[in-house]
Amino acid sequence: FFLAAAALIVPSARANLLYYGIEDTIREDLSVRNVITLQFNETIGHLDYKVNFDITNLEAKSTFTSAGCTVKDGNVISCDLMGMTAEKNQLTLSFDTVGTVKKQDGKYKFSANYGFLPTKRTFVLIRLPQYSILSEELANSSFSPASGKTISDGRTIAVFWEMEDIGQETLQFAVSYMIPEGIPNYIIVSLTIL
Repeated sequence: FFLAAAALIVPSARANLLYYGIEDTIREDLSVRNVITLQFNETIGHLDYKVNFDITNLEAKSTFTSAGCTVKDGNVISCDLMGMTAEKNQLTLSFDTVGTVKKQDGKYKFSANYGFLPTKRTFVLIRLPQYSILSEELANSSFSPASGKTISDGRTIAVFWEMEDIGQETLQFAVSYMIPEGIPNYIIVSLTIL
């Protein structure tokens, strides 16, 4: 995988996360809807979340008083966090990016690097466009890390990873897939289920 969308969390104070959830949904037009959920282990007042691609359509939701999130320099989500408590400690950032999926030799490749703070529990999910199939015969050869698992609703395949006790590091997640052309829907559904 030759392309990487990197995300880096930069809190104003040294923070730990109880939970870091990442859900990336790849659309047919190759744009990606990113939903990042952060549950903090301690209160912080400011957070910068940086990616390597321009961010559009930012939405921020929090369980505390105010997240005050804006996009700076096109690729940094800067949040002034107000009213965070030990119980009200969750922030969800939703935004779109383009340029993280590339087509090469009939295959589509999505790759993303995520920078982690020390995190107790992590969940990463990459949802492929509708009726896409993993590109390799052996399913786990289509994604990395190979420890990922797949789920499907019969129309959409998703690859996910669950991890615990991640240190301050950068992890790369990648998926290679194909979009069959001219195949009847019932065959695509059957292949997806298999």
